[in-house]
Amino acid sequence: MNLRNKFQTSVSVLGVTMALALPVSAQAAGAASFSLAPSAGSSNVNEAFSVSIYENSGAEAVNSLQADVNFDSAKVQLTGFSAGAFTCPITPNNGSSVSIGCALFGGGSVTGGQLVGTLSFKAIAGNGSASISIASSSLIARSSDSTDIWNHAAVGTAVTMTTPAPAPAPAAPKARVLAATTTGSSPTPEPVAAPVVVKREEKKIETPIVLPSAKKKSTPWIIPLVVLLAIVAAVVAVGKRQGGNVVAEEAPAKTIAKAATAAVAAKSATKKVPAAKKKPVTKKI
Repeated sequence: MNLRNKFQTSVSVLGVTMALALPVSAQAAGAASFSLAPSAGSSNVNEAFSVSIYENSGAEAVNSLQADVNFDSAKVQLTGFSAGAFTCPITPNNGSSVSIGCALFGGGSVTGGQLVGTLSFKAIAGNGSASISIASSSLIARSSDSTDIWNHAAVGTAVTMTTPAPAPAPAAPKARVLAATTTGSSPTPEPVAAPVVVKREEKKIETPIVLPSAKKKSTPWIIPLVVLLAIVAAVVAVGKRQGGNVVAEEAPAKTIAKAATAAVAAKSATKKVPAAKKKPVTKKI
């Protein structure tokens, strides 16, 4: 870390000013004080933290000071500084110490408590305590005569370094239980719906079966019989005219009567035979 190059110009100007304002013999102790905030803290390894430096001169007016800060370079690393009420270039002395020289230019001065500046650190080792303190070589100069009025009380802070525990591995996802189980029994399977069967209704269609009707008996002999009877009747009639005997007349008359009876019987036989009743037949589709 090379902070000297960053503040080279300011350090040169301030060095001349401090040499004129603070004679080497000015070592009188006073009521002014330094303090560090926070007074104690903690940090994980590789995390950044900061420590602020304050001065309090009470009613005494001051216009310059020097804060020499020591720190444990094996556990913390100085990474930066930001000034407060004063113009404060810093000078690294070695790997574990830095000098902060502050002044108010143009004849100004301050009283009471003031923020000198804030140091930024980074924790580089864990499991221990790192100390940060104000060295006895520091001073707070009164503006009227450049006398050191710091009380030279010990000022320090302790920062506990810790190594964070590794993050726990993510828990494996739980297996999804598809069926609820009961202690001492097997899981009850969900009922499966039976397939719906559509039953096709069979319609019965009754188709009548028509039996053939009885054929009419043909009677071709009726006509000749009638013709014959007519001839016989004519002969009888002719015999009467000619004076034939009664016996002869009676004989044809009986013959005609028999023929008529036979004709009537034949005619009755020619009547239609009634058709058989229709029988319904069941037909499946």
